[in-house]
Amino acid sequence: MQGWLYGDLLRIVAEVDGSNTVISQFVYGSRTNVPDYMIRGGVTYRIISNHLGSPRLVIDASTGAIAQMIGYDEFGNVLGDTSPGFQPFGFAGGLYDPDTKLVRFGARDYDARVGRWTAKDP
Repeated sequence: MQGWLYGDLLRIVAEVDGSNTVISQFVYGSRTNVPDYMIRGGVTYRIISNHLGSPRLVIDASTGAIAQMIGYDEFGNVLGDTSPGFQPFGFAGGLYDPDTKLVRFGARDYDARVGRWTAKDP
C-alpha cells in the first residue's frame, strides 16, 4: 500500500508505505507542480522536466547516472519508462497511476488515451 503526504492541496512532499514509513521525499524549487529533487534511500535525485512539467529524466545528483527516462506523446501517453514506479509524477506534473493510466490533478483526473479530463472542472 502506498500513500502521500501533502505540503498543501497539490504539492506532494513525501511518499509513504503501508506502515507510514517515508519512502521518498520531494523538494520543490523552480516549479510549484513538480519537484526539482527526490530523496530516496539516502540518495538525492534531480528531476528534469519539460516545459509542461512532465518529468523526462531522473538523475542521481551525485554521480550523474540516469535512474529513469520517460517519454510521452503529445497527449501525455507514456511511450517509454525505464523505471516504472520509481517516482510518482507524470504528464504535466500530475500524479500518475500506472494501473489506470490516469493522471491526477487535484480534484480531477486526465485520461491521455482520449486526451480529455474524466470530469468537469469543479
